[in-house]
Amino acid sequence: MIAILLLVTLQSAAHECDNSPDECVVLVWLPYWDQARAFKSYQANRDIISHVSFFWFYIDNIGDIKTYRYAKPNRDMIAKVQQNGDKAYAIVANLPDLNPDHPEGNWNRDIVHQMLSSTETMDHHINHLVELAVEYNFDGINIDYENLRRADREDYTNFIARLSVALKQQQKELVIALHPKTAEFNPREDNGSHAQDWRALQEHVDQMHIMAYGEHYIGSKPGSIASADWLEDILDYLMQQNLDNSKFVIGLPLYSQLWKLKEDTVVKGIDKDMTFSDIIRLKTTYNGNSSYQSDTHSNRLKYTNTDGHPYVAYFENQQSIRAKLDIVRHRGLSNIAFWRIGGEDPGVWDAVKGH
Repeated sequence: MIAILLLVTLQSAAHECDNSPDECVVLVWLPYWDQARAFKSYQANRDIISHVSFFWFYIDNIGDIKTYRYAKPNRDMIAKVQQNGDKAYAIVANLPDLNPDHPEGNWNRDIVHQMLSSTETMDHHINHLVELAVEYNFDGINIDYENLRRADREDYTNFIARLSVALKQQQKELVIALHPKTAEFNPREDNGSHAQDWRALQEHVDQMHIMAYGEHYIGSKPGSIASADWLEDILDYLMQQNLDNSKFVIGLPLYSQLWKLKEDTVVKGIDKDMTFSDIIRLKTTYNGNSSYQSDTHSNRLKYTNTDGHPYVAYFENQQSIRAKLDIVRHRGLSNIAFWRIGGEDPGVWDAVKGH
C-alpha cells in the first residue's frame, strides 16, 4: 500500500473542528505519476488543505535517497503550498523504482533492514534525510517504510527517535505512515504492522498516519478497500491503547480497484490505482451497474467488456466517504486522511467540509 501524503490541517477560523478544540488534520497523498491533476485538486480545495506531502523519493540499498525515475520534483509547487500558509512534506518510501529486480509494488523490507542494522548506514541515511528537507525547504519528512519484519521493531523505533532529534535541530517535523492493525502481532496483519510500536513511536513524531485501507487488494478476492466493520475494528484498537490521539490521522481511500472474474472466482487483479473518474468512464463505456453497499459503506461496479469478460470494481464516492467520516468522528477523532487526490469524486470535499 502506498503511502503518499497530502496533509490537511484546519487552522484558521474557517478550519475549526467542531469535535475537538485542537486543530483538525486531513491527510491525502499526492502521487508523482498523476502530479498535475493531484496538485490541481489541492489548489481547488486549499481552503481545507494545509499540509501537502509529495511522493518523489525513495531509499536505496546504501541508505541514499533517490528520486523516482518519472518523478518531477517541483520547487514551485513547494513554494506555492507554503505561500498559501500550508506546509510541504517529502515522503521517502522503501518502494523501489521500476527495475527488473524489484517489480512495481514490491516494498523492499531488506533495504530498510540493512539500514537499521548498521549504525553507520543509519547515520548516513539520517543525514541524507535532513539534507533533503533543507535542500528543498520542506517543512518536514514523511517516512513511509512498509512491509518491515517484526524483528526490526526496536531498531525502527530507534531510527525514528534519532531522526526526530536530527530534524528538530533544523526546525523540521517528522511524520510517519502506519500499517492498520486490529490487535498486536495478529498473524493476519503481518504486513509491516508488527514492526511499528505505536506507543513508543508517538513519543518522537509530530503525526502518525494510519493507512486504514487495503482490506482487499489486487492480490485478494474482490471486496471493499476499507469496509465499515474493518475500519471500526482498527479505530477500536487505537482507542483501547490510551495513546495521544491528537497525533493520529486516520487514512481513508479515494482510490478504486478492479478485478477480472470468471464464474464468480477471481482470475486476476487488474488495476490497484484507479480513480473515481476511471470508474465513471468504465460504467459509461460498458453500461455497467453500480450500487452502494450499505453494509460496508463502499460502492461496487459490475460490467462486462466487449469480449464478454465480467469485471468488478470497488470504489469510494461522497456517500461512502461521508459514512466513513461519521465512523471516525463518532469516536471523537478529528484527523482524517485520503489516498489519493486527483480524479476523486468532487463531492468528497463537501463531505469533508460537512464534518
